[in-house]
Amino acid sequence: MVALTVALGGTAWAAIHANSVGSLQVKNNSLKSIDLKDHRAVKDVDVVSNSLTGNAINEGTLGVVPNATHASSADSATSATSATSATSATSADTATNAGHATSADSATTAAKLANLTVSRADFTVANGVDNGITATCPAGQQVITGGVRNDDLDTDGYVELSRPVLGGTEGPTNGQGFDGWRGFVFNQTDAESGQAFGANTLQATVWAVCAG
Repeated sequence: MVALTVALGGTAWAAIHANSVGSLQVKNNSLKSIDLKDHRAVKDVDVVSNSLTGNAINEGTLGVVPNATHASSADSATSATSATSATSATSADTATNAGHATSADSATTAAKLANLTVSRADFTVANGVDNGITATCPAGQQVITGGVRNDDLDTDGYVELSRPVLGGTEGPTNGQGFDGWRGFVFNQTDAESGQAFGANTLQATVWAVCAG
């Protein structure tokens, strides 16, 4: 009878107080997420400051990150704090100092182009034959183009060849460089030209344009 009374009393208490379990009835550190209804029972006041991470945080409640409006892309900058203006640089990763150097390669090229010179080679062409010569640049300079003149007075000759050459006479193939400019002129006879020029000798010239 005593046992039955105790059992019935315990059941009755549980039925009456089913919705009023308090902190004193719960063992510390015993509840788990599954024990909370819809995982929504824990409020801001129940959480230790700076303890939540990841999906537990409502991003909409966060303020603006300091200086985020000044950076186009935080991922494209090595250090947002070390850049004066992230929006003024196309890529902070690809430039050592975008403010002080336009391009080291273009500066070298500009220096060479500012120092262009020509190298001239004169030659003669006897009547009825052709002749040619190669103009080269001084040591340390590079031939970039060239040209040929037939004669500044007589007009019975014509240019047969004007081209870059490698090794003095050979024309370079695709992808090869060159070290000179070669020209050939033919001096026509009166019969070939149809005019009475006489047996004259032409004074021809080849120029090589040099950079460096």
